[in-house]
Amino acid sequence: MKGRLFFWEDLCAHRCKCWQYGGLFRASRLFKINRPKDLLEPHIRRIMPSAEVLMPLSERLRNFLDSRNAEFTLTLHPRAFTAREVAAAEHLPLREVAKSVVIFGDGGYHIAVVPASKLVDFHEVRAALGLSQARLATEMELADLFPDCELGAMPPLGPLYRLPVYLDATLAGQDTIAFNAGSHREVMHMRMAEFRRLVAPQVVALGREPAATHGW
Repeated sequence: MKGRLFFWEDLCAHRCKCWQYGGLFRASRLFKINRPKDLLEPHIRRIMPSAEVLMPLSERLRNFLDSRNAEFTLTLHPRAFTAREVAAAEHLPLREVAKSVVIFGDGGYHIAVVPASKLVDFHEVRAALGLSQARLATEMELADLFPDCELGAMPPLGPLYRLPVYLDATLAGQDTIAFNAGSHREVMHMRMAEFRRLVAPQVVALGREPAATHGW
């Protein structure tokens, strides 16, 4: 257990109650780390095996993370339904918070991952993915594709759902990434290098600023 840090948030008092012994930090309930720079300190490695996280991650997601020895942290916040709301709740810049946009085109589904500050541009999507047509997946399709997730809160972990992932180039340039972990309250934080190791996304230009048309 040496070198593992566990941070848990006391939801009643809204403050962290942590203590250290033998190099291990334990705490009362749920951990919370809102500052991405905490993930980058070279002298600290935060390894959070999902089985030791007291949050309702789906069994499917837990198994995926554990089987790949994923390094991540989780945070819990009041319900937030858009990527911008998640960024505000987590006190993170929009450029570091990812939204997963599921696209159907040419008979297949694809996950486009763009920063909260941008929209998916379907002209870019068709060109980058080589599709003749593209549209958003419907709510019914999302429910079928991600049965273990709340609607619209699917994580961009394509291998878990056997879907290809396309990562926007601007988001790929960030040091860390944060995204929904299957619900509208849980957020997973990873180093970008770890996310790319787990997902092996194709990095392409997908997004435009909100003023652009034909986006979502």
